[in-house]
Amino acid sequence: MTRSQFHFLLLPWLIASAAGAPGAGSAAPSGSATASPACTLTPGAMQSVSFFWTPPEELTAAAWKIPASTCDACAATGGLTPTSVSFGVRWFRSCSAQAQVLIVGAQTEGGCSVPDTTKVLCGPTTFTISNNRGGLKVHTLQLPGGCCISGDAFLLVRFTGFGGCSAGGLSPGLAASSGPCAACEQYVSAANIYPTLTEWCSVGAANSMWFSMETQCCLVTPVKEHSWGRLRVMYR
Repeated sequence: MTRSQFHFLLLPWLIASAAGAPGAGSAAPSGSATASPACTLTPGAMQSVSFFWTPPEELTAAAWKIPASTCDACAATGGLTPTSVSFGVRWFRSCSAQAQVLIVGAQTEGGCSVPDTTKVLCGPTTFTISNNRGGLKVHTLQLPGGCCISGDAFLLVRFTGFGGCSAGGLSPGLAASSGPCAACEQYVSAANIYPTLTEWCSVGAANSMWFSMETQCCLVTPVKEHSWGRLRVMYR
């Protein structure tokens, strides 16, 4: 088998998720924001189909470039505070896994904006996600306050444990968005195929992965500490 054939066979596949309904996400940590969001950022509406993986592949991370410039409500303050992040997981049986959420900076490589995991702007915060049956479930994770971002940045979610949640030769993956795949906006890593973050469109995806981020406005005040509980800013 040639390398190109091997690459094609291990692409994430799409599956209809009619068997499961969206459900509640993990419990919010203490101190999470409850005010109405200034903006809800998303690449498109969540679809009833999901990407999934075939063992020994295992989804380990997904990144999404935060479209901060689309939040007109926060233009005057110059910064956004993420208050919650949502994504849909297509489970294939009752199982649980870990999701580590952080915001990282961006850098340019080959004319493409890519996540800079050496520049952590917010987090990390780790959550347990689970489902008591197979199907698509929306997980909404409430984030600690006090993180103010400006300029180009990526949401990065690292997953641990999906390999132990496979069933029938299928491993969990994320829900698809109605938005088409856009170059340099989303990245994925998966065990035994994409060991490092890889541009999402380049693996053959036609649609973006679905994320939703609720935000509040914040004043940009740069500080030195690397902590979610303090204001952080990334300059362009």
